[in-house]
Amino acid sequence: MKKVLLTLTLLSLFLSCSNIDPYTVSKDDITLYKNVFVKSDNINLEGIKGVNLKEYNNSIKYGTLFIELNLVKGKSYAIYTSGFSTASKIWIDNNVYKSSGIISKVKTNYKPKIEEGIIFFTPKESFTHIFIEFSNYINMDRSLYKWILIGESRNIQRIYTKNRSLDYLIIGSLFICSILFFLLSIVNIKNRYNIFITLFTITNASRLFFLNSNSNIFLSNFSWALSYRIIGISEIYGIVFILLFLRYLYPYEFSNFTSKMIIYLMVFVSIFFLLPFKITNFISIGLLQHYIVYISALYLNLRLFQALFNKRNLSLALLLSVNLYFLSIILGYQDHISYNLLGSYVVLFSLIVIFIFIAQESKKLQEYIRIKQLKNRNIRDAFTKFVPLDILNDIGNTLLEDRPPGDSVIKIATMMFIDIRGFTQLTEGLSSQESFNLINRFYEIIGKQVDQFNGYVESYGGDGVKVIFKNSPDDAINAGRSISDIVLNSIKLDIGLSIHFGQIVLGTIGSENRIQATAISSVTRILNKIDHFQSLFNVEMIITEKSLTLSSLKLNEVVCLGTVLLQDEEEPIKLYQILSNKCNYDKLFLDAFRSAIKYIDQKQFVKSLNYFKLANMYKYDSILTQLYIKQLEEFIKMDHLYFVLDINKDNQS
Repeated sequence: MKKVLLTLTLLSLFLSCSNIDPYTVSKDDITLYKNVFVKSDNINLEGIKGVNLKEYNNSIKYGTLFIELNLVKGKSYAIYTSGFSTASKIWIDNNVYKSSGIISKVKTNYKPKIEEGIIFFTPKESFTHIFIEFSNYINMDRSLYKWILIGESRNIQRIYTKNRSLDYLIIGSLFICSILFFLLSIVNIKNRYNIFITLFTITNASRLFFLNSNSNIFLSNFSWALSYRIIGISEIYGIVFILLFLRYLYPYEFSNFTSKMIIYLMVFVSIFFLLPFKITNFISIGLLQHYIVYISALYLNLRLFQALFNKRNLSLALLLSVNLYFLSIILGYQDHISYNLLGSYVVLFSLIVIFIFIAQESKKLQEYIRIKQLKNRNIRDAFTKFVPLDILNDIGNTLLEDRPPGDSVIKIATMMFIDIRGFTQLTEGLSSQESFNLINRFYEIIGKQVDQFNGYVESYGGDGVKVIFKNSPDDAINAGRSISDIVLNSIKLDIGLSIHFGQIVLGTIGSENRIQATAISSVTRILNKIDHFQSLFNVEMIITEKSLTLSSLKLNEVVCLGTVLLQDEEEPIKLYQILSNKCNYDKLFLDAFRSAIKYIDQKQFVKSLNYFKLANMYKYDSILTQLYIKQLEEFIKMDHLYFVLDINKDNQS
């Protein structure tokens, strides 16, 4: 989950700064930057004849811009301009082609919309005169247009389409990333940083949309003032959400008083964007916003360097991505001449420091990572010998340092219990070392066969083993048969195997200082009771009816033992014995026993009793057959309707 989250984070940061200078237009040999007119053969821009600029009240500008071009008469041309924050009119050969706002030599309250647009025209003469009149321009250190491009219609249209397509691709990709982050936050609601990176992606996509789009095309009556406020607020909150994201991702480096104060300060400054423009111009809210961005960039760089030094996962990639993100913001301030050099120096200094640091530390870091990975692999290999790694994989948490007690998951699986019959009596004549050697040999056989049939050992308990199979009961049956054959032909132990299928809880139990991975459920309880049943009646392999129906066993490979009420259980369960190579039952005994069980199911209890007596004649040492005879005789005298073999009743008597 963390890898997916961090990958999406880096993708979002990359998309955020993919359009690093949103006011740059490039095509072939044409590159226009803010406030720069570029001459090109394809554009046929001959030059600017004059600019007339006047200032009023030290805050309002009124002026004109005059351009004379030598164009081909009757050919189609176009003017492509960046957005502007002023009232203006564009005249071409004494005809008004575009107008925004109210042209006035006195201050007005009108705030024009920010628009990026294209104007098509056809010259009537060889010399074309373009006249731009503007007024009500508040920020004195800003130019009229960030850029203006004049050329043949087809060339300009191609550049315009390419530029707009890139903008919408970046913005659309950011919104898609925000949806993916949101889905991740739903899947893993405990990790708060998911929602913070979602909010960052949404705010940054909104910022790029209003910065690079004609918002009034999509949203009617969308004012310039509202656009300006959204851009400013989204820029601030984008950094706030980055800080909150990093506070949860790298708490050691970012969960401190400084980061908290920066967040509070940025939220406080964002409130000013909601105030009237008279107040925001008086307190220079734009200048304050820029300084906060620089402070945040410096703080994030310092802390991310610390995270990189502490070998945090993906800290280097985040460091580069965050710097690119701030680069995209700072370059957006370049039309502020007084901040241009400062912003460039900050970015240049950051990049130089990053590359010097990487050059010095990369070899050392790679060697450290290699040694750490080798050490972790060795620890992990040793760890898996003591704790079932399959359980941790099912839980979804295999990190050795991040595994709290109580972490669990519910799974459907097949479980098998295996134990040695009469182990205490068996080891009475053996030394302690001989006993350990014997049981280790037994465990070695089990381990190899369980691995071969897609299972894993959940726990060892003295002379017993608990095994889990993720697939159908067939794997457990095949493993059990193989273990039975090997034990019979090698160490010649008397063992019991029981198989049951159902819902189990896999998890970790214990305390903070010591935990254990285990499986807990009614399946394990029933297997314990079946194990007791096996020890009483000397039955080697038993499978429950639920497991049998899910297996590929044929009826001639099993013997139904009937419906049994196991020790201390309230509900009876139907059991079957799997016939292994160790079973040397007489065919007449099997036929008689199966017939007896069949007549119990048909409620023909007298016939069943007779067949059990017949079976006892063929195999007089069958304790289970004798118990059936005893309880059936009592049952027939009581004249009851339903019969189950009651182990509890036998123990009490």
